[in-house]
Amino acid sequence: MPEQRGAEWRTALRALGSPLAAFCLVLLVLNDHLLKQAWPGWVTGKLSDLVGLVVAPLLLGVALAALGVRRWRRWSVGPVVTGFVVTKTSVAGAAAVSAAWSLSGVPTHIRADATDLVALPAVLLAMLLWREAGGADGRRRTAAVLGAALLPLGVLATAATGACDTDDGLTSADVVTGRLSGGDGTRRTILVLQDHHDLRAIDAEGEVSTLPRDERERMGDLDLTDGAGCLPDALTCWRVVVGNDAVESSTDGGRSWDPELGFSAEQQEEALDGVAETCGEEPRGWLGDLAVMATPDGPLVTVTAFHAGVWLRDTTGEWRRLDLDELRAQPAPEGVEPAPGWLRSVPPVVPPYAPPGEPTPVPATPGPPTCPPRERTTITPHPANGDPFEVCG
Repeated sequence: MPEQRGAEWRTALRALGSPLAAFCLVLLVLNDHLLKQAWPGWVTGKLSDLVGLVVAPLLLGVALAALGVRRWRRWSVGPVVTGFVVTKTSVAGAAAVSAAWSLSGVPTHIRADATDLVALPAVLLAMLLWREAGGADGRRRTAAVLGAALLPLGVLATAATGACDTDDGLTSADVVTGRLSGGDGTRRTILVLQDHHDLRAIDAEGEVSTLPRDERERMGDLDLTDGAGCLPDALTCWRVVVGNDAVESSTDGGRSWDPELGFSAEQQEEALDGVAETCGEEPRGWLGDLAVMATPDGPLVTVTAFHAGVWLRDTTGEWRRLDLDELRAQPAPEGVEPAPGWLRSVPPVVPPYAPPGEPTPVPATPGPPTCPPRERTTITPHPANGDPFEVCG
């Protein structure tokens, strides 16, 4: 029996040490530590699921074979597939798995997303590697040694996959132009809000929607305007004031400012009531990025407020706050044919005077005209035309 256990364990190690498994391990680490941060979106998310479903059964198989579990292959695949399906199809399941994984000391936040189920066939590769774990003695010995060496990396890779993905709420706003997927092919200009891994859109009528996930691949990074923006004439402007709790407006290109919106610390705390922590971090509600979009009916202005949602100034000049639940009520549409071309950011117009945090320049008030010495003349008109007055000669 010990000999059989040792043989099964070496088979599991050889599968883990195969070239394909080693490639998946390296790709999983690179994807979760580099690619996801550089290009967050559908591609890197699905890639993590694909290679993770190859690596996870192989790692579990090594552990179960070492423990002498009978039919360890079946018990390696079954729990992984079941856990993946439950996690991706149920919000409660995702929360339960996140909580269970966090007990290991790695803060974890896993999101339910049924589209990730397309990665399930990847577990067949793990089964194929187990079947082909034999070969020449030299190859078998080398693969087993390599599998043992890769075991710590595999544990690190799966921990990174389940590591907590901090949800910062709404972080940036931008004006984007281009042909939207699923539209009629005409070029449109919209306000786009970065909401974790999703993009929320506000059109010229003020309607809020979620863009298809493929739109993230057609768009570059959103421009941060440091909390200030103007209409194309550079005269009508808005800015977030120092302290991030109010918005001011200007009609003279930023020479003078008037208060327009207040969002005090007490109001922020009230808006965040019921918002849970993510990865142990307290939710934030102060005002952040600001974007201005000109429409035929007037300007639309948005100011992100992280976990407190977004403030929207409609074309009538009224401000209203949309919280995250309201923004996330509509999920990203699936199966939409991507539109051709790119979605381009419209360069923001920022006020040339007094950016946020700097004092507003006060134009000098011209004084009364003065005359050079001995050049003042008294004019005495006809009494019917008024009193005498002085002029410069």
